[in-house]
Amino acid sequence: MTFLHLTGPWFWIAVGLLLLGLELLGAGGFLLATGVAALIVAAITFYAVLSWPVQLLLFGICTIVSTFIYWKYLKPNNTHSEDPLLNNRMARLVGERTELISDVSAGSAKVQIHDALWTVRCDEMLSKGTTVEITGYQGSTLTVKAI
Repeated sequence: MTFLHLTGPWFWIAVGLLLLGLELLGAGGFLLATGVAALIVAAITFYAVLSWPVQLLLFGICTIVSTFIYWKYLKPNNTHSEDPLLNNRMARLVGERTELISDVSAGSAKVQIHDALWTVRCDEMLSKGTTVEITGYQGSTLTVKAI
């Protein structure tokens, strides 16, 4: 038995099911399209006798097409969120108002928001107790303005 005898519909069904089985182990969708392509080639070879180079070429083309279809139309798109700032703690603070717990010195001061102390940058000379609004952030430093 040679490789040439292995090609045919049952060979492609076995390859397709193997790839789909491996996909179940967590390949992330990569083997899904390849497995489907093998099953498509199996379906075609049931009805047409093709040489093995043609089968391999057909498998390659089906893999590219099914991968494109998967990535373009079927892949779950989890980039949209109801709360895009959920994991950006600094951005969630923008717009909040708080009081300075230290005087502004060299453009820098401290504020307490909830249970955390934050370093803030301010262009004005403000004194301790001044109410400020958080207008943005740069790195781990908040920018504020007096209200």
